[in-house]
Amino acid sequence: MKKILVIGDEPLAESLRTTFDVRVVPSSADRATIRAAVKGCQGVFAAPCAEEQARNVIHVVAGAEVDHLVFGSDPLLDEYARSLGVTPTFVPSPDAGTVKRIFDE
Repeated sequence: MKKILVIGDEPLAESLRTTFDVRVVPSSADRATIRAAVKGCQGVFAAPCAEEQARNVIHVVAGAEVDHLVFGSDPLLDEYARSLGVTPTFVPSPDAGTVKRIFDE
């Protein structure tokens, strides 16, 4: 079963538990917390509430062995993420079905 880290969206995390081994971090404000939680995860879904928090997630994922990063936001930081070797997927209105399909790829 794939391990997925969900940051900032506990209802989505709950709906993904039937398909994935889900870890939850309530906020993307602290890089150390994200770094500790992402160990062993194949995917990360993040719903950051500020640009700096999105950058925190990107920095941690860039240094981790994560197969897929999904943001529940618009692609404002796509170029920045790619400059660090991260190719995220942006889903402005995420729902459990869409996120499940992305992580099942």
